[in-house]
Amino acid sequence: MISSCWSPPWHHVLVNIPTFFESYVLPELQNPAVDQLSVIKAECLRYTIPFRRLLPSTTIPVPVNLVPNFLAAASPVVHNYAAVLLEKLLLMTLPDQPVLTPLLSKMDISAPE
Repeated sequence: MISSCWSPPWHHVLVNIPTFFESYVLPELQNPAVDQLSVIKAECLRYTIPFRRLLPSTTIPVPVNLVPNFLAAASPVVHNYAAVLLEKLLLMTLPDQPVLTPLLSKMDISAPE
């Protein structure tokens, strides 16, 4: 029987989100040149927004301290994604707590460079 819908062999491949983030997204966010490759920077910020809850809680302070640098980007798209991501990260709470407890403390946040 011939299927009417063809899908490529890489379709439905599972990806380890934390490993992908640490290998590909984080190095791009750590690059101090926020205005270079603005489309890539925007995609890295955009990738982090929906997958932030799948990252280990020990990893969250890293993007929180990197994202404020992107608020000064020349590209409005990068600037907007950075603002949304920063808001989402700062509003994260500890899971399985009866009272909403912030995931990040004041000690986890450093001054932007």
